[in-house]
Amino acid sequence: MGVTVVVALWILGLITALLFVAAGALKLLAPNKLLRAKGLAWVDSLPSWGVTLIALLEFLGAAGILVGLVIHDRYSPLAWLL
Repeated sequence: MGVTVVVALWILGLITALLFVAAGALKLLAPNKLLRAKGLAWVDSLPSWGVTLIALLEFLGAAGILVGLVIHDRYSPLAWLL
């Protein structure tokens, strides 16, 4: 891959990871009343631990993106086997 493609992938990966972190932080730190005001009316249909679980999964998604960016050179040949 060219340097331009690698830089573009890093930028897109970092932006995506930051969006996952921002969404998770909003769900983890904001009260349900504020989430409803932001247009997330579905929080009423879940227990409070469900919203917390979704927030933690979003943090794990961001971590997965960052780990994938860092170790892609070592493990990308394995993708051809799958």
